[in-house]
Amino acid sequence: MSTTTFELTQGEAACGVDLEDVHALRARALVIDGGGAVVLPADLAPALTGAAARLALGGAVVFSGFNQFGQPVYRREETAR
Repeated sequence: MSTTTFELTQGEAACGVDLEDVHALRARALVIDGGGAVVLPADLAPALTGAAARLALGGAVVFSGFNQFGQPVYRREETAR
């Protein structure tokens, strides 16, 4: 069994995001595209959704836009090769 450590960024912490909220939101997230993207509930703070997206996808993410229901979609950040 592997474990990972998740930490909030300084910006997320400054916006009032806490780990309890991130974990609760992660449980409501929908991971799509074979684990390459995540859809989160609408009308939440970007700092919170960004943190939950990083937790759901296990690393750096970028905001991809909103789906047809107004829900934010984040994708894995592509690394330069």
